[in-house]
Amino acid sequence: MQTVKMINFILMCLFFACYMYQFLYIPVSWLPRKRRAREAPLHRFAVLIAACNEETVIGNLLDSIKAQSYPERFLEVFVVADNCRDKTAETARAHGAEVYERHNASLRGKGYACSTSSCAKWSAMRTTSLTATSSSTPTTCSSAISSPA
Repeated sequence: MQTVKMINFILMCLFFACYMYQFLYIPVSWLPRKRRAREAPLHRFAVLIAACNEETVIGNLLDSIKAQSYPERFLEVFVVADNCRDKTAETARAHGAEVYERHNASLRGKGYACSTSSCAKWSAMRTTSLTATSSSTPTTCSSAISSPA
C-alpha cells in the first residue's frame, strides 16, 4: 500500500508541475516585449524601357523613376531606342539612363526591342546581379534577331 501512495504522490507532483508551467506560461505571454524592428533587405531593380521616337516624354519618365524614394544605387534604368528618328537616345542618356540604340527597319516593336540579346549588359543582367555602371557612349544593338524570344 505504501508503494501505491508513493506512485500517486509522484504522479501528483508531476501533474502539478505540468499544470503550474501552463498557468505561469499564459500570463508571461501577456507581458510586453521589446521587438526588434528588422529592416527589409533592399532588392536591386532594373527598369527596361523600349522607346521609339519618345524624345518629348522620355526625360520626364526617367526623372520620375529617379525621383522615387527607393535608393538610386539599387535601381538601374535601361532604354532601348528602337529605330528612333528623333533624339530619344540622347535625351535618355542625358537623364542618366543606359541607352541601347537599335536600328532594324524590318523587325520593329517592343517585342524585338526587349529581346535584343546582342545588348551584352542587358543579357548579362537577366542572369546575374546588377552592377552599378554607367555608359556615356552609345551602345548599338544593330544585329537582327530572327525570332522573338
